[in-house]
Amino acid sequence: MLSRRQLVITGCLVFLPFLIWQLVTLNERFTFSTSSFKLWPSSSCSGSPATSPQADKLASPLIRRRVAVASNFGFHFDVYMSVVWTLERIFDRNPAGGVVEVFAPSEFGFEFQQIVDRLGLYHGENRNANDLIEAINSNQGDGGIDLVVLGTCEVDLRFGTWAEELLAAWDARDRAHKFQLVCIVHNVKDDAWHPRITEWAQRGAIRLLPISQHVAAAFKRSFLISADSSNATIRSADYESIPVDVHVPVLDIPLSAVPRPARILSDAVIQGSFSTDRRDYIEIFEELKESLARDPKTWGYTPLVEDSQEPVYVVDTTLPDPPFRLLLVGSGWLQVPHELKNIVIIRDGLGYPDFYELMSSMDICVPAFSVKDHGYYEDQASSTFAMAVECNVPILVTERMRKTYTYVDDERAVVTRPAAMREIEALRALRSGDASYFLHRTGISMESSTALAAASMLRNGWLYSMLDLMRRLPPTRTEENVSALIRICPEYADDLLGSVDQPLKVRTDRATGKDYLACDYNRDGESFRSPWSNEYDPPLDDGTIPTPKLRKLEIAANEAFDTYREMYFEGGASSVYLWDLDDGGFAGVVLLKKVMNPTTAFEPSGSWDSIHVFEAAERGRGAHYKLTSTVMLHLVTRHNSDSETDAEKGNGSGNKNGGAGWKHEGEVSLSGSMTRQTEQDWPIVDSSSHITNTGRMIEEMEFKMRGLLQEVYFGKTRDIVYDLRSVEDLATERRQRELQKELVGRLGKR
Repeated sequence: MLSRRQLVITGCLVFLPFLIWQLVTLNERFTFSTSSFKLWPSSSCSGSPATSPQADKLASPLIRRRVAVASNFGFHFDVYMSVVWTLERIFDRNPAGGVVEVFAPSEFGFEFQQIVDRLGLYHGENRNANDLIEAINSNQGDGGIDLVVLGTCEVDLRFGTWAEELLAAWDARDRAHKFQLVCIVHNVKDDAWHPRITEWAQRGAIRLLPISQHVAAAFKRSFLISADSSNATIRSADYESIPVDVHVPVLDIPLSAVPRPARILSDAVIQGSFSTDRRDYIEIFEELKESLARDPKTWGYTPLVEDSQEPVYVVDTTLPDPPFRLLLVGSGWLQVPHELKNIVIIRDGLGYPDFYELMSSMDICVPAFSVKDHGYYEDQASSTFAMAVECNVPILVTERMRKTYTYVDDERAVVTRPAAMREIEALRALRSGDASYFLHRTGISMESSTALAAASMLRNGWLYSMLDLMRRLPPTRTEENVSALIRICPEYADDLLGSVDQPLKVRTDRATGKDYLACDYNRDGESFRSPWSNEYDPPLDDGTIPTPKLRKLEIAANEAFDTYREMYFEGGASSVYLWDLDDGGFAGVVLLKKVMNPTTAFEPSGSWDSIHVFEAAERGRGAHYKLTSTVMLHLVTRHNSDSETDAEKGNGSGNKNGGAGWKHEGEVSLSGSMTRQTEQDWPIVDSSSHITNTGRMIEEMEFKMRGLLQEVYFGKTRDIVYDLRSVEDLATERRQRELQKELVGRLGKR
């Protein structure tokens, strides 16, 4: 699941990983060393004779030092250049170093070069795609290209001569210097190039990189079928062992469009090909015409004048709200009904900068997948979802779409309509804030599951707007901002409190004297339940408490995680709360908090809050666990400036910034939150196994998230600072870059 909340950096930006170490004391067995990092490790060697292709299978493991990312296709730049961006960052942080080279058009089409330059996706020069084979063959030993990533294998290995030339280049190398082929793929049904997979699978040198989870699953199913083929050549290619990963190409697009304050849905967009085989354009036009004929005012238009030669809907200028518009952004040709010409607007042939600008100004994105073709659900990845995530636009989806594109399976990224409610009906309900029109017209009961789902859609539509606003506000004032939104929209208070993670509050159990953590999961009204005494404070007679069996497990879990807290945090507080689920399983939350309080005015301060929510469903002798982990981090570091020292001594006015609420000179504040999810299956012996299993998952998740904070978020902060102010003079840095390019060029000619 994709979390849309990003770490928000306030104040000056500096690289402060040492503060994390002070906040969370980790076990010595955990290290962040990248010297042994294996980028796409290869498969194991086979015991086949040396004369067969299997004998030259890649030795495992190999460390990739020189990567070529290449494509002959005139599209999908955003897909493979996001891989380039990731590889460059990995090599920058690897003490052993590494080089990424791009073999593609000298300047990307559709003005994508502007995006490359703006985001710093690649800092080298594009080499001509026709030079790829020469670059591979020019050095077949140490320092040669050892990993080849093809941007669109459906095209790159089907057309042209790369398929044969890459295979010949691989065969020409000795066993110690074989390269691996990584194929970025989009559609399992585009299978004209699939015979090439057999050739590379026989050599154990191919890895697939689909851009969505459902495409990866489709390839895995296809490979299992091939592994059982009646064709001996295909059957012996070891299809079962082909690694299939997932890479979702989401770029960190800096958005300049500011959402309008209007509280009404006005601009919807359908992004993608204008092919009516892929999307239900014709049905959407007909449904929109039908809805406009019944109630044009809701859409912001005057009734259609039927006696005119070419009737067309006209904007009703007497209404205070802006009219509805449906933008079609993509490529191809499409006939729009004349009466909708003021409503449906086609924008084709846009360059990437204009495309991102337009998309980010939309209120909602409509996938509009064809009901006759299930390709986007089963075989092919749609760019609509990744584009909407990049541009921070909510997507109108069904449950089926959420389960297919799992990286957007989050209420903060989507607005979910019941499948019985078509797109136009859902847009009308979201615009008017009322789904009763749809229910009455279709005869669906107000008590039905569909009616409840429609009500949830409307509620979550507003909730998304509030969450989007929260994402843009300073995380240091989360509680204040949540309270303000609740005052504005009190009817969404419970939903907002359940969706926004706030810093945990430390309370003291009056019965035991122990500290416990208060949050929405142990709240009932204005009272909070203690995990130690199982009592509410203030007292509550009918407060919700776990069943005796679950309470016994809760007590044991609190004792276990109290030990975990002491081992990894050396202080702070922890709490575990459990509750039963309707389906027979149970859920719980593990809370951890550590505060670093300064002893002097100039020592760093901060807090670490971990919220781990899990569900457990027993299945025979095992259990399936879903874990959602959120880490909230707040850091403040202060530098002892002369002005502040004088102020403390009474020798000056002190704070140059004036009144209270301003940062002191030399103070840096960094805060934000990060959310990650995982699902795992573990065996169980008895009920205590749940504690062991969830403990292991939480321990691993905290390690990963702490690593991300240091390696990614603080690394990004460091990159920004280095871009703003160089440590060395720029002339020296230019000479170093030129020397690096010269060395790479000479290595390529060896």
